[in-house]
Amino acid sequence: MNLSKSFPLAWDEMVKESKKKFQRGMERHRVTIPVQVSVFEGNQYVEFSGEASDFSPNGLCLVLTRQLDKGAAISMNLNLPYNSQTLDLRGIVRHRSGFHHGIEFISLTPPLKQLLERTAKILGLLS
Repeated sequence: MNLSKSFPLAWDEMVKESKKKFQRGMERHRVTIPVQVSVFEGNQYVEFSGEASDFSPNGLCLVLTRQLDKGAAISMNLNLPYNSQTLDLRGIVRHRSGFHHGIEFISLTPPLKQLLERTAKILGLLS
């Protein structure tokens, strides 16, 4: 039995979703989180604001007030949903489309990684 012929739209959506999860490695969760960003340019740190539009334990999508180059290292201060502490995270710009930046978290300690995974699990249960 060919499922793609019996249920063409549903099958296509399942395949797309499966590929999306595989490519990203982790499920993303829609959020709206204010983020303070710091990046080293020239001989000084430059700070500006942005907003995270989705989150996973491995990274997030940032909409920033300026464009950063792919590969740029950044520091971020943010408060994740369902967590009371302000987080200071480091990341690398892996993708950029206009003012949207795909950020991969780097230098995560085991407790911080657990906190990010727990937050993603909570967001997954609530969606």
